[in-house]
Amino acid sequence: MSAARQSEVGARESFDSSTSSTNQIQVKFPPSTRTHLHITLAFSDNAFTEITELLSQIRPMTPATPAIWSEDDELIPSSPRIKFQRCSWTQRRSIAAAARGAQTYASNAYFSARTYPRSARYIRWFGSWNRRRHSLVVSHFQSIRGNRFLDFTYDCSCRNRDWFAYVYGNQYGTIHLCPAFWTIHTVGTDSQAGTLIHEASHFDKNGGTDDIKGAYGLDGARSLARRRPDQAVKNAENHMFFAENAL
Repeated sequence: MSAARQSEVGARESFDSSTSSTNQIQVKFPPSTRTHLHITLAFSDNAFTEITELLSQIRPMTPATPAIWSEDDELIPSSPRIKFQRCSWTQRRSIAAAARGAQTYASNAYFSARTYPRSARYIRWFGSWNRRRHSLVVSHFQSIRGNRFLDFTYDCSCRNRDWFAYVYGNQYGTIHLCPAFWTIHTVGTDSQAGTLIHEASHFDKNGGTDDIKGAYGLDGARSLARRRPDQAVKNAENHMFFAENAL
């Protein structure tokens, strides 16, 4: 453990001679962090060594460290650039999880579209392969993959209960979230993460996709891909379902 590491966190063990299986671990942080942790557990010496090593890797958060809650109720650092407008603490937690999911979806979708243009997944959502259409889809996901969803601004003031979210194409990086957004799962088909992909595809910077009339939902998007692939590659819903790898 380096000197610099020791200045951040120190782990101290004490052995109780009356109970050979009991060890105490105390993790001490600098006073400025306002962090305290004291654990007393029963375990073997080998396990004690392993746990002490794990605790030695803890880095305390300072009051200036931005944070979000993970899905496991664990306080973790977040991007210093993420912004919330009129969002509750619970909503912020949901947004952060969805943003991480969207980032994963974007990377996977770009790789899949570029590498497997004739796959069942591609054909299901964008129709039969065509060089021009394929190039357009790949360019869209290449742009979306470059977005940093944890750097976006999320506005939770929308009150239209029938909407999930909306954006203005020329206002890159700002997504307005509506009541229906909070009723769906974080990831999966028709998810919060997928909704962020849908909305991001509308940004002019990412290709400026449309919401094609009659092509909303799984059935509508699949039908559009079969009948009008030229429109499917421009429809936000098709991009969302492709990214989610919906069936």
